[in-house]
Amino acid sequence: MAPLTSFRVGGNAKFYVEIKSLDELKEAIEYAKENKLDFYVLGGGTNLLVSDKGFDGLVIRIKMNELKVDGACLEIQAGVPLIKAINTAASAGLSGLEYLAGIPGTVGGAVRGNAGAYSCEICSAVKNVTAYDCETNKEVVIEGGLCDFSYRSSVFKKNKNLIVISTILELAPAKMEDIQEKTKETIVKRASMGLHGVKSAGSFFMNPTVADDKLKEEFSKEKGVAVRN
Repeated sequence: MAPLTSFRVGGNAKFYVEIKSLDELKEAIEYAKENKLDFYVLGGGTNLLVSDKGFDGLVIRIKMNELKVDGACLEIQAGVPLIKAINTAASAGLSGLEYLAGIPGTVGGAVRGNAGAYSCEICSAVKNVTAYDCETNKEVVIEGGLCDFSYRSSVFKKNKNLIVISTILELAPAKMEDIQEKTKETIVKRASMGLHGVKSAGSFFMNPTVADDKLKEEFSKEKGVAVRN
C-alpha cells in the first residue's frame, strides 16, 4: 500500500483492484460480499495512514477519471485529481475552486471529506453527487443540499455504503487571468508552509469547533479575532 499513499508507508492489501467504470465497481463490491471480505475505497491516498500489517481485505482504487465542462458546470468523476479539476475550471473561465488549489487527492475524496481551505469548502460548489449504494446495489443522485455537508464531513463519510462516483460542480464565470492568478497565489501560500514535495498528507488536522457562545465571546475579546462558526 505504501506506493499508493502520500505518506509512502503501509503493508500489503490482501486483494487490490483498480476500477475504471461503474460496472467494475459493482463487480468488486459483489466479490467482497461473496467472499466475506472487508473492503476499503481508495482515491488519491492522502489523509491515509496504513498499518505496516497492511489490510486484510479488498482495496478498491477509484480510477474513473472523465471530466467535462458543460456551461458553468463541471461534470467530474471521482478519480479525477482535484488539481486537474481546478485547472480545467480556470481554463474554462469558471471561478469557485481557486482556494482549494494545492490540496492533494481526488475529487471523490474532496467531496467525501468536504475539503476546504481559507474559508472555502467544496460543498459550496456541489450541485449534486452520484453515488453507488452498496446496500441496495443502485446508483443514487443526491442534491448538494441533502449531502449533509459539514466541517470536513458529509453523508458519504458517515455512511461507508455510499461510494462517490461523480459530482457536478456549479461555478461562476470570471476572467481566466484572475482565476489563474488566485490559483497561483494559493499554491505559493501553501508551499511556503513547507508542505510541498514532502511525504505527508498536507494539512490534515481539523480545527476545533466551539458551541459555547460565552467562550466564543471571551476568545474574541482576548485575541481580537472573531470566531468563525
